[in-house]
Amino acid sequence: MKLTQPKDDSWLQVLFRLAPQREMDMIRRRAATQCEPSKNTTRQMCEIMLKDWMKSKPVKDDKIRPVLKALEDCKRYSLLEECKRFLHIHQTFLSDTSVAHMTKLLGANWKSVALKLGMSNEDVEDCKRKADEDNKEEAFELLSRWRLSDQVISSGTDLFADLLEQLDSTRQNDRFISYIKQIQEEINPPDF
Repeated sequence: MKLTQPKDDSWLQVLFRLAPQREMDMIRRRAATQCEPSKNTTRQMCEIMLKDWMKSKPVKDDKIRPVLKALEDCKRYSLLEECKRFLHIHQTFLSDTSVAHMTKLLGANWKSVALKLGMSNEDVEDCKRKADEDNKEEAFELLSRWRLSDQVISSGTDLFADLLEQLDSTRQNDRFISYIKQIQEEINPPDF
């Protein structure tokens, strides 16, 4: 299931439940100045406003529950369930522990896999600079960036199926692919 974009301004109703009207109006005006005309403004506005709201909260504050509550209050139940499932994936299969395990499985092949994941050559080079020539650090940095990318976020719960489709034909790293297949089966067990 891919995360979908709202077809109307109902996302505003959700966001305006997160903070007082005055604060959200200010965040909305700031977001409007940051939107790139060439991009989808509705999605971009929503992302910018949500990020600004999150930044305005203390680091230790729970930012997930208020968003889930706002979705529930606005009766956006399908999106609420999608978000819960997506959060579960990120808190389990894309946690630092899981990414560290993927890093070990990738080994020296991380650069070619990175390109298959949709990362740019610039991202790969930047990860190499930040990691001081340590392949594990480089791979961890890259996978950490990848898990926060628009590609991963927009894939929603189809993330690992999409990833397998991209990687399966390459046979770059069979152990890595086997691990991703295992995750995919845990997320979407086969029908019997």
